[in-house]
Amino acid sequence: QAMAERAAASPSIVQALVGGTASAARAALADDPALERAYESYLASFSDRCVAELKLESRTLHEDPLPLLRAIGLAAMSGPKAARSAQGGAPHDAAAVLQARLRKRPVVRTLLRLVIAEAKARTRDRENLRFERTRVFGEARRIFLEMGKRLHARGVLADPRDVFYLEVAELLGFAEGTSAGGELGRVAQARKAEFEGYARLADPPSRFLTTGAVNLSQLRPVSGDDRSGPTGAENERRGLGCSPGRVRGPVRVVRDPRSSDIAAGDILVAEHTDPGWVTLFVRAAGIVVERGSQLSHSAIVAREMGIPAVVSLKGATRWLRDGDLIELDGRTGSVTRLFPGEAADGAETSEAA
Repeated sequence: QAMAERAAASPSIVQALVGGTASAARAALADDPALERAYESYLASFSDRCVAELKLESRTLHEDPLPLLRAIGLAAMSGPKAARSAQGGAPHDAAAVLQARLRKRPVVRTLLRLVIAEAKARTRDRENLRFERTRVFGEARRIFLEMGKRLHARGVLADPRDVFYLEVAELLGFAEGTSAGGELGRVAQARKAEFEGYARLADPPSRFLTTGAVNLSQLRPVSGDDRSGPTGAENERRGLGCSPGRVRGPVRVVRDPRSSDIAAGDILVAEHTDPGWVTLFVRAAGIVVERGSQLSHSAIVAREMGIPAVVSLKGATRWLRDGDLIELDGRTGSVTRLFPGEAADGAETSEAA
């Protein structure tokens, strides 16, 4: 957000960030040395973050910074009124509300303060630990990608990134001469084709039963699976409210944040999110996610940024469509579809009661 506020002073930089290639957008930053330093500092700290960051084959911000550059430019276009402060917080302070209600019970208030302080510290530690795990995966990703580049240069692999279709034992066995075979390229190509076939399949049920050998078994959905729920015309559904606030706006269903964008004021609807989605959160007026809990990534970041959010709303991406006008209440978890298929002129937000 700080980078966006600085970029907003230069229309040419914003234009390059929003509409240019990655190299053109990166070159435009050189016109503002302070902005360029901030950008480099951001990458130095967070370049291992990306969509599906715990999959080694995922492209990080270090490899593909375009999502970050686009996010800076789009946030700059939104202007200061639409911009969200990283320190904005939720629409109201839940701890202060509890303290006020317990003003006549000093012992309980003291215990509450201790519990809240401990919860904040442990939540922070949990997220920091997960970030350090991401950095470890980043180091492993760089090691294996370098192995892929060298094997490609020697004609073993058709593409350096084919290395991610091989197992660690296969790569080490190939280097040490202990593997059962040496046709790594053919193995990688066969697995790549297999995974491309997986991508064309419908999602499996979230809970299923198997009988016998798993790879030979039919997936039988467990009774009551969340994908078998209603998808019809009901206009109100309830999930888990995790970031208070009430907002109204048009739906934008996002399945792949790397190839999607949302307009300022859209309500982001997704099956799930991870830290790589945060560049879309900046412009979202509200967030609805099919999966998650009070401690999921989308819930924590939504509270940090003061964005009303509802998680654990089963079947949301099938129930809602792009352009649906909805109202969500991040306190109660209620989501109401007002006008199917009709985009709103803009989002309207009010503080939760």
